[in-house]
Amino acid sequence: QQRLTAGEKGKLNFNARYLFDAPAANLPYEVMLSLLPRDYTHPKWEAFVFGDPQLKIENESTLIASGALSDQGKGETDIKTKNWRPPSMLDLQLRIGVMEDGGRWVYKTHVIPYYPTATMVGIESPSRTPSIGQKTPFRVVTVNPDGSPSKGAKLHAVLSKIIYRTLL
Repeated sequence: QQRLTAGEKGKLNFNARYLFDAPAANLPYEVMLSLLPRDYTHPKWEAFVFGDPQLKIENESTLIASGALSDQGKGETDIKTKNWRPPSMLDLQLRIGVMEDGGRWVYKTHVIPYYPTATMVGIESPSRTPSIGQKTPFRVVTVNPDGSPSKGAKLHAVLSKIIYRTLL
């Protein structure tokens, strides 16, 4: 699986082999899923920031599968995404462990990028500090995860004025 977006399902196929290439038949396995937030970047859009820094997500780790490998040392599990709301995007870190006959766990990690939406919205920082009563131009872009401009994406934006006052 190259990447996943919100609500998509993926499948992880894996196999285990001994040192001299014999299949690790019927050995116990487990698959842990960890969510690692990261910023979406793309060389074509270096000046743009994608995401909302006010959103927070915990680095959670969850056991998503366990069982025994097949006679050929193969296993598989479904990857079910939730509607996680990270600041920008996530890396889904899948840690696959197989227990050897002697009781030692051997792990391999596989990472799949997760995009909270099919298109990413980026805002280019203004070239100067905004001032009251002055126009401040800035650009907004919607792109697909591969960095290509998204076609037909609709964007609705609201600019708000926030005023802080201290009352004594």
